[in-house]
Amino acid sequence: MECKSIAVVLACALFACALGDKISAGAEPTPSPTTPSAATTSTDAPTSTKTPPSTSTAEPTTLPPTTTPAPEPTTTPAPVTTPAPVTTTVAPPPSDGRGNWTVSDGNVTCIVAQMVISAKFNYALQTPNKTANKEMSVPVTAKASGICDATTQNVKLSWEKNSIDITFGKNDTTKMYYVANFKLEVFADNASFPNISSDLVNKTYTLVSSSDVFKTNFNQSYRCIREESLPLTGNMSAALILNKVQLEAFRTKSDKVFATAQDCELDTPDIVPIAVGCALAALVFVVLIAYLVGRRRSQARGYLSMNTARECS
Repeated sequence: MECKSIAVVLACALFACALGDKISAGAEPTPSPTTPSAATTSTDAPTSTKTPPSTSTAEPTTLPPTTTPAPEPTTTPAPVTTPAPVTTTVAPPPSDGRGNWTVSDGNVTCIVAQMVISAKFNYALQTPNKTANKEMSVPVTAKASGICDATTQNVKLSWEKNSIDITFGKNDTTKMYYVANFKLEVFADNASFPNISSDLVNKTYTLVSSSDVFKTNFNQSYRCIREESLPLTGNMSAALILNKVQLEAFRTKSDKVFATAQDCELDTPDIVPIAVGCALAALVFVVLIAYLVGRRRSQARGYLSMNTARECS
């Protein structure tokens, strides 16, 4: 019995095995139910196919600052002031009628002259044995020219057909300069010398004064405010009249200002010593009278005292 049951069990096992192989061969394996995992909706940012307009405001490409080299300072050269040529400018004449003239050589003004100049003439008329007087003044507008020399200097004043030449000399021993001569050249026509003799008309006359006058120390000017008359020699009777004179020669400076003035000796009028003498005489007379009056009084007192003494005795 037991053998039959074991056999049956084995047969069943074999059958089950065969059936199982058959089933496993024919039947597909049923997949294990997988709980669907939540769909990972990876919502990627919608890749917009439109690429946004690249308004990539490109940051200003800050290039390194191009240091434009500062322009080298154009040192404009200072305008070259070409020195004006030295001209002998005539200063405006003073209001008292004096002329003012200078003579220059380069930058040195060697002569400065300021004065009133005139000449007085006595000339023959067309009427026989008749003469006339004429005074001619040197205008303040007369043009000055001259020479600046080491030993002699001169200034020549010219107007119309006339001129006057003033020559200066100097003495190095005494250290003084002076006016050596005046030379006046005048053209005598009927306009300047009315009714002049026909023998003298329309001629140029040269008149000279050759005395050394106006002696002055070096580096000083000569000044004389009074009128001075210098006789002129020539073929016409004439005299040179100078007034309010100030002269300076042999200068070594460029300015036109007079140096310290050396004044002329003023002539004392005759009335001054006469007045002084009269005053002294009057003073002596008064003193003499006072002395006599005082003496008489003292004598009278002496007589009176003697008489009084006699009466008392």
